[in-house]
Amino acid sequence: MKKLAQYAGGIACVALAHSPVVAADWGSVATNACAVSEINGKIGAGAGHTKDTGSKGGLFQGTASLSIPLNCSFGFQLDAAVGSLDGKSTGGGAVHAFTRNPNSYLLGAYGEYSAVGSNDILRLGVEAEYYLDKVTLSGLAGYENSDLTKGDAFAALDISFYATDNLRFSAGYRRFLDIDAAAIGAEYQFENAPVSLFVSGQLGSKDHRTAIAGLRVYFGGENKSLIRRHREDDPFNRLNELIRNIATPAPVVVPPPSPGGGEGGGEVT
Repeated sequence: MKKLAQYAGGIACVALAHSPVVAADWGSVATNACAVSEINGKIGAGAGHTKDTGSKGGLFQGTASLSIPLNCSFGFQLDAAVGSLDGKSTGGGAVHAFTRNPNSYLLGAYGEYSAVGSNDILRLGVEAEYYLDKVTLSGLAGYENSDLTKGDAFAALDISFYATDNLRFSAGYRRFLDIDAAAIGAEYQFENAPVSLFVSGQLGSKDHRTAIAGLRVYFGGENKSLIRRHREDDPFNRLNELIRNIATPAPVVVPPPSPGGGEGGGEVT
């Protein structure tokens, strides 16, 4: 996590170097009162390191999201992700259907299918956000089923603070695939450009650790600050946050019987 702290510090330095005014005009947030301001999206890519019980290795990810206004009160979003986790391919898709008032809240339903190697994961849940000036409270929770961990609850809860309109820090809690983890993150969007740098990390039970840094590009609609993008455009794409490498237990092989009799042989899984 030391490297993660260095990444976060680097983003903060870049933010201060490019932000002539630290104080933000919070009244500029949510000038459009609709759930989704207009059709918009984002793509992102990142790399880092992961560690889990019995495994550790590189972490690579690519994500994409497309948000569509259904009418002024309701919006719809599609998420996609591909990547690699400790040599295993990862990928998946998700849908969000929600209502939102950009000045106060978001409330919606969530569905996801994803995979890590041969482990298929299905999630169904609800999500909510509450906006308090420079602070956002956000949560996603529901039911999770995977080939290796079976049925369980999952959750992603965060409190985010916008130090400026374009600099977000977050801390939270994760429950997924039979682990509990603390999470931290930061994102900085460059002035007058729809491009941001991000860093995130998790530290949890079963020796789970991840750290990743990367780049996001936002497209569609007017040029706006990061806090307005998060409250007027697309909900968070969490596909690559809730994955881990779970080793498949090796089969126990029983020696074949000796000639002339003895105990039966075979393979027990």
